[in-house]
Amino acid sequence: MAKNSCHKTKRKAGMVAASTVSERQKRTSLCMSEMFEACDRLDVNGIISLFSEDASFTFGGLPTLETKPNIAESMRSMFANYSKMNHEYSERLFPPPTSPTEPVPTAVIFASDHVVALGTILYTVKNGEEVSVKVCAVVQSRQRQDKSCELIRVELYGDFGALMQAISSLNTEHQQEFLS
Repeated sequence: MAKNSCHKTKRKAGMVAASTVSERQKRTSLCMSEMFEACDRLDVNGIISLFSEDASFTFGGLPTLETKPNIAESMRSMFANYSKMNHEYSERLFPPPTSPTEPVPTAVIFASDHVVALGTILYTVKNGEEVSVKVCAVVQSRQRQDKSCELIRVELYGDFGALMQAISSLNTEHQQEFLS
């Protein structure tokens, strides 16, 4: 019987398969998983602790946020609109790696200096409306002196129009309550 083909070495257009994934790429994948788990807990402090001081964060078509304090402020503002969030991305079809030496499945794309994951985020805004957004996350990290990972660049792309509309509706409802 043939070995599991997801661990064969393949190279194509700068992407690598699981058996050739570097420790840095595995570390970035682990850091990305930690970030998504903290998002699912609506834990802004947990998310921000993963970012470097000079990090950048891009959310859809909005301007890129530079520096950890700006990212934290924006996340706190956005998370105030959510009662729940759930990230499901391709890597979660497989158990995530528990160490940088463990093989990572090829469901996530590994480029030379970053990791790309496709997935879906289910947002529940505070009025109970649920919005599902298919996303592409591009994540880059570096190693801290204590050997832990810090995120230096996170780009999250998707069509967030329905989410923005739901948040706008939530704010309109709140304004109507305030005026009553």
